[in-house]
Parts: sequence; structure tokens; C-alpha cells
Amino acid sequence: MARRATAIKQLRQDNAAVLFVDAGNALTGQDLADKTKGLAVVDAMNLMDYDALALGERELALSVNDLRAAMAQAQFKVLSANVVLLNTDTLFTEPYAVIQVGDRRVGVLGLTGIQAQNPALFATDPLAAAQKYVPQLAQETDLVVVLSNAGTATDQQIAAQVPGVDVIVSSGSMLDPEQQKLDSPSKTLMVQSGYQGRWLGILRLRLDSTNTISQWFVEAWKLLRTFADDPDMTALLQRYRAQYPLPTPTPLPSPPATLVVPSPAATQPVPAPTVEPASYPSPSPGT
Repeated sequence: MARRATAIKQLRQDNAAVLFVDAGNALTGQDLADKTKGLAVVDAMNLMDYDALALGERELALSVNDLRAAMAQAQFKVLSANVVLLNTDTLFTEPYAVIQVGDRRVGVLGLTGIQAQNPALFATDPLAAAQKYVPQLAQETDLVVVLSNAGTATDQQIAAQVPGVDVIVSSGSMLDPEQQKLDSPSKTLMVQSGYQGRWLGILRLRLDSTNTISQWFVEAWKLLRTFADDPDMTALLQRYRAQYPLPTPTPLPSPPATLVVPSPAATQPVPAPTVEPASYPSPSPGT
């Protein structure tokens, strides 16, 4: 996390118009995130000045009250166009947001995979949600970005069947981003940024006068030790770690010692076996 903060600061210094997003499954799944019910991750994302997060399976692993508390603390948009209150059609949060990035208005839509489960919430069909909201969003903005953890197959369906989507940022890839190809079954760009926060995925876009993507470049920064730990992020994590220390590892018990006592019979000398030759030599003549 501290290296990611350093990388993001570097990007912001080098680029005037930047949108930082997360396609979901960020708030739980690691020790500190689980112990703080997502609040430590939210504070870290606030510090890095994220713009939007899509609700995913790991967000819905929180109780509704804990999830609402985390969302209330977030200084970024938390989105899902297809998570509703159970047995209703009422969306749990905003389906999309319009964010000013430089001189462009960017529409960001959140989609949640149907595998996400919560006793009080339900994830409806993400393709249907995209078909409902993208046309409206495209009318309001210069660029439409979908944050999705609905799975590659569903994302490909959206790219092929929903006009107006410019970019899909997919969550959940367990592949090395450097081994991935940018999948563009239509005019929609589909990108993935890796897994477990080990990478920072970067998509650079150039738009023409009609706000059509004329050029794009994809990068994947692996967050190695070449990125120094950001001191502000390090301090934040240390404060949380002081409140929620890692459990002390319990040493494994030593296996009981086994004493082998030979039986009295085993202590007696064993006579060497008598080996008889296969045949005896015949007496030589004259003996």
C-alpha cells in the first residue's frame, strides 16, 4: 500500500488529468482490512485520492451497517448499478458518478458480480444494468468508464452489446498483467490491473475533438521495492497496526520424544550364520 501511494503521487505529478479507480473487492480479504471492517482500506484510498470504487463480493462480505459506515467515511464514490436491497428494486448506492477529469466529463458506472452475497442485499444482472444506465450516462459525459467485477465473460458481453461504453476496468484477474492482452471485441477497451494490490494498472488515453479515443497505451507497474514507501501511508498503517496488531504466531509443539529400549533378547550376541559350501572338493588322487 505504501509503495502504491508513492507510485500514485508520481503519476499525479507527471499528469494533469488523472482518474484513479478500483473495480472492487478491495475492502476485505486481508488481516487489517478485516479487523477494521474495511475502514483502514478506505482511509488509505482517501489518502491516495481515489475517485471511485465499485462494490464487489468482498465489499458485500461486510454487514450492511459496516458497509454503510465504510462508505460514509469514503471521500470517493462507491458505486453499483445492480446491487439492490433484498426483495426490492431499490439500489443500495449510486449507480454511477460524473467526474471532471481535466477538461473532460467522465462517467463512471459500477457493476457487481452476481456471485456477491449479503443477507440484506442482492446483485441483479449486470448486463441488464449496463443496458439501462449507459445510454443515459453517455448523454451526460464525454467518456464512459465501467468498473466491473462481474467476470470476463460478462464484461465481453457488455462490450459487444452495450453501445456507448468506452472503457471497462475489470477486477478479479489472477494473471500477470504483463501477460495480458488488451481485449477489444468492439470499440470498447477492456483492461485488468492484476490482483492483491501488487500492480498499478495504467491506461493512457488520447481523445480527439469528438471525444473519441484516438490512441491508447497500457502499462502495468509492478510495485517492487524500487518504489519507496510513502511516509504518510506508512504512518497511517502504523497507527492502525498499533490498534490491531498481528496475532503472535503460536509455536508448533515439538513432537514427543520416543525412547526405544531394546528387549533382552535383542541385546544377546547373534551368532554368525554358518554358510556351507555348495559342494566339497573330492580327495586328490593318492590320498
